[in-house]
Amino acid sequence: MNPLRRQALGTGAVAGAACAACCAPPVLAALGVTLGLAVLAGVVAGIAVAVAVAVIGVTAVSARRSRARRDPPPPVAVAAPRRR
Repeated sequence: MNPLRRQALGTGAVAGAACAACCAPPVLAALGVTLGLAVLAGVVAGIAVAVAVAVIGVTAVSARRSRARRDPPPPVAVAAPRRR
């Protein structure tokens, strides 16, 4: 390897290290904030779906119970049993 390439490689390595030292924390912070917001949105959406399912279930059960109390089925005629 000639000396100019070696010097350029060394300069590039120093620049890369400086960039990683300077730019990595803000990039990681931005990724962390984005991930945190995504997790928060997922938790909120999950809670909203759970509440919606619970409300639908309670509504269905209460409607079925009130319908059963209001409108009983008509009586069914049953023939008397025959004795042998």
